[in-house]
Amino acid sequence: MKNLKTKFTLEKFTPPINATDGSIIERPNVKLTREKFKIPENTVLKNHASSARISCMIDTHKDYIFSSNITYKDISELKHVLFHLN
Repeated sequence: MKNLKTKFTLEKFTPPINATDGSIIERPNVKLTREKFKIPENTVLKNHASSARISCMIDTHKDYIFSSNITYKDISELKHVLFHLN
């Protein structure tokens, strides 16, 4: 945030209106996903969907994304918020 403020003059700078949102999504069953999340190659995902939690922090006033995160589904939303605040 400090770096962002230095890019603008004080007269033109409007403070960001931050929002953090998170959702649980179904990950695609492709080789890249299995490698990234260390899912064994022989895992059958036809009956059980592989899920992840995604979140992002945005400035709703200027449509600017500050950060985004994709993790395992069992990581709490609180940990996601703390990730974005750091």
